[in-house]
Amino acid sequence: MKITAAEAFPVANPNPYVGGPAWVFVRLDTDANISGYGEMFTAQTYVRPTTLAVLVEQFVEDFLVGQAIGRASWRGRG
Repeated sequence: MKITAAEAFPVANPNPYVGGPAWVFVRLDTDANISGYGEMFTAQTYVRPTTLAVLVEQFVEDFLVGQAIGRASWRGRG
């Protein structure tokens, strides 16, 4: 099963903005017609949510599309 696409959905968070002023949900699609959803933590992000959504979609397109699900993990250093 390989990743075929991603779509990010920025969603405004109502007052009192618990978790930040916006949330970004991400859907990953596979070649087996299975989709998975996740959420990005955006409380300390200093870019617009729509900009972050585009960055996520471009990252997935550039680095994860075509990768098998088990191999598509990315871990930061530190």
